[in-house]
Amino acid sequence: MKKRKHRYYNPADARALFQELRSYEREGTQLFLEGHPCETEDIVNACMVAEEQVYMRDFISDDKEKIKRINFVKINQK
Repeated sequence: MKKRKHRYYNPADARALFQELRSYEREGTQLFLEGHPCETEDIVNACMVAEEQVYMRDFISDDKEKIKRINFVKINQK
């Protein structure tokens, strides 16, 4: 049986990510997790408790290079 790696997170990292994402939301940026609209709290939880994967950010901007959307995409690590 394969042992699962548990990645324990620093609460300060979770707060920093939460604050960063909230600032994007205030600027009108939409947040998505795996292609679905998502709340800031859900993204922070997914990123902080991920066990065998990490989330990569995919930034989507408009013609003036203003970030309009951030999609968090799961990347499986081997």
